[in-house]
Amino acid sequence: NNYYLAMNYVEGEGLDTLLLRQGSLDQVWVLDLIIRIADLLDHVWRKFGAIHRDIKPANIMATEDDKIVLIDWGLAHIYNHPIENDTDITFGTPEYICPVIVSGEYNPDYRTDIYSLGATCFHLVTGQFPFHSENAEEVIDLVLNDEVPCAHEVNEDVSPEFSKILMKMMQRHYDDRYQNWGSLVEDIEKVKMFISLS
Repeated sequence: NNYYLAMNYVEGEGLDTLLLRQGSLDQVWVLDLIIRIADLLDHVWRKFGAIHRDIKPANIMATEDDKIVLIDWGLAHIYNHPIENDTDITFGTPEYICPVIVSGEYNPDYRTDIYSLGATCFHLVTGQFPFHSENAEEVIDLVLNDEVPCAHEVNEDVSPEFSKILMKMMQRHYDDRYQNWGSLVEDIEKVKMFISLS
């Protein structure tokens, strides 16, 4: 008569730990990461109409057998379902949270996850947050009002082509962002090919 929740045990480490140890991650590895996460989130969106809403390095685990696992779906939201309360709208980590979530979008869609994945990968390849302050409210103000930084200007090892993708992922307005996961993956594959030939 006891209720319980069973979860898989994942042998690995969060990318936040990996980032602390290495300072920044190889861009080709991160390009592959985007493809894997995009495939997962596209499937979840198409099948369930669900979005994660809290994508960040700490919620992505790399296993010893080279698998990537997106964990902590506690803030996941089903499209066209009411958000339980007003405070739930602003949940998430300020450095990675999508501007429309901050501004109170009542029915966010998969493009919020595209933003958060972009902010996460910016951090992974540069070792820096795209927007940062010691004060959470100041971070949110930067997210809402500042221009998206260029990753290749922060870390010269990042290609300008990858930097453009990250900027498009993190555009403030939905319509300026990638409009589906497939078009994002197409651009990622082109950059991977460009890097391999250069």
